Amino acid sequence: MYCKNCGAQIDDKAYICPNCGVKTGGGYDANAKNKIIAIILAVFLGTFGVHNFYLGYITKGIAQLLLSTIGACIIIGPIITWVWVIVEVIMIATGSLKDAQGNDLV
Repeated sequence: MYCKNCGAQIDDKAYICPNCGVKTGGGYDANAKNKIIAIILAVFLGTFGVHNFYLGYITKGIAQLLLSTIGACIIIGPIITWVWVIVEVIMIATGSLKDAQGNDLV
């Protein structure tokens, strides 16, 4: 395979071109997030936004954490968070939710 940036011949499994350092689109991304782990975190700890922290969505994670803890005073907070989590689990399972950098989950 050839690098799209510099044209150097590189290994088909290379993730980054050793010549110019640009991502090739092939190989394995060590920073890729796992879909199964995201679903497990959402199911068991989703009400605290842990799956969003894992995927890099810090603001969404904080919002879910605050909604479920502070909102517990009025009972409705955790219910809203669980509906939110169910929607996100479906989005993760179908592949329509990506990590915060826009990468697909593996």
